[in-house]
Amino acid sequence: MVYQNLSELLSRSSSTRKYFTSLPVMMQMLLHKEHNDINTAAKLRWTVDILKSQEVLR
Repeated sequence: MVYQNLSELLSRSSSTRKYFTSLPVMMQMLLHKEHNDINTAAKLRWTVDILKSQEVLR
């Protein structure tokens, strides 16, 4: 399902919210700040994988 943004995605999808809250807090903050255009669970997981592969938070 497609939502307007990350906030709506997290508020309406309990499984996505559970995944998101399992991420490190710094990753959560980065996603909210710079990737609020994420509007599907697949895009969220894809973005997290990209950020992890780039070692953004190390």
